[in-house]
Amino acid sequence: MESVYRNTYIGFYTRFAYRERLVRHLGENIAQPSAYPIIAMYYEKGVSDWWQSDFNYNKLEIRVNQAFFIKNIGTLKYRIETGYIDRPVPYGLLFTGRGSLDKKVPFLINWHFQTMQPYEFAADKYVNLFFSHNFGGLLFKTKHFQPEIELLHHAGIGSLSNKELHQNINFNTNKKLYLEAGCMLYNLLRFDVYNIYIFKLGGGSFIRYGSYAHPDFTDNITAKIALQLSLN
Repeated sequence: MESVYRNTYIGFYTRFAYRERLVRHLGENIAQPSAYPIIAMYYEKGVSDWWQSDFNYNKLEIRVNQAFFIKNIGTLKYRIETGYIDRPVPYGLLFTGRGSLDKKVPFLINWHFQTMQPYEFAADKYVNLFFSHNFGGLLFKTKHFQPEIELLHHAGIGSLSNKELHQNINFNTNKKLYLEAGCMLYNLLRFDVYNIYIFKLGGGSFIRYGSYAHPDFTDNITAKIALQLSLN
């Protein structure tokens, strides 16, 4: 498949959040968490007849996420997302995973694989599952130290038709489950910012395991820093 190409497409995005509330703050609308599933969909249509575009395809992604508060136990969150492309397209138009591994900038990125490198995998069909459970604050806390423990588990699988079309590109396909698990400690340090926001600092680690684990065990461990900013 050519490395230089033209692509013209029409994109459509919609999001449905039942009983989600918006709070106006400093001129911006901020969404407050909803107890119901939030559904989002993105559709993209490649049009080969416009402006010398080379590809005609349909690309669809659907995402569902929800948070449950369970009394005395904490908050359970999940996200399920899937994507599909119906025809061969260049590598730059494929789904390339949600890898966020960068040891030079080791920040936690929500709803991403923390031990997967960006563009490590490519697919035209995929399903990802993200789960986390936050147990809430511990009994011991101070003004600037209010730790919260969160356990996380992520899984993803994908496939790529006509892989032979993509030459001289270093990537893999996760035809088997990609698995990782992690533990984060939030609110290890927290400070007020002008009595408007609360800045929170935390950290933790993730382990990559299963079919795509590295031979060297230490290469499967990734440390992450969590930065959070919330309304006071």
